[in-house]
Amino acid sequence: MVLILSMLLVALPASPKNKLLLSGFFVLFTISYGSIIGFTSVLERFMLIQQGGEIRLNIWLSSLPMLRDHLLVGTGIGSYILLSSVYLKQFPENITFDRAHNDYLEFAIELGLPLALFFFCTLSVLLFLQIKKLWPYTRKKLYRLPSPTVISLVSITAIIGFIIHGTVDFGWRLPANLLYFTTLFILLQYGSQFSSHGAKQHIISKSSGEN
Repeated sequence: MVLILSMLLVALPASPKNKLLLSGFFVLFTISYGSIIGFTSVLERFMLIQQGGEIRLNIWLSSLPMLRDHLLVGTGIGSYILLSSVYLKQFPENITFDRAHNDYLEFAIELGLPLALFFFCTLSVLLFLQIKKLWPYTRKKLYRLPSPTVISLVSITAIIGFIIHGTVDFGWRLPANLLYFTTLFILLQYGSQFSSHGAKQHIISKSSGEN
């Protein structure tokens, strides 16, 4: 959440005062929501970050032979849970891991490295093209931006945060998250097309005025 907020503060063409107000609102929201659900469970979770991180790292390292043995064609969707007990030998036998807690590693294992690279490289290129279209608008005043462009800037920061989160968890596997990601990408695409159409209209109007 802090990372997404930081990216959003960089992307939004707002004054330092407004960015400070946005940060204050975020802190107030976090404190208010935390007071409702209770901070005890959150603090306990943070205390286990080091232990959880070490376990995840061991899972990734133990899963690499699985990728090496099925590098080209993969093992098939949903097969990680079937092979984890074979490859993850350093963990107790009564513990079965159904996820690698790294979507990109797990996709490479199940789909094969070539197909996984093709999918995520294509997604990265599409995302980069959208960022390239929207980046000039980060230098303009916020109040001069149309609403779809602002929504696109917000959506793109959320998408990047979602992609980064996939390196330590399995967000791509949850239907609700896929719906969330698809919605964000549609909003991003709509805002990007709206911005491009608006820029063309502005150029045409300016040319007509000069003539």
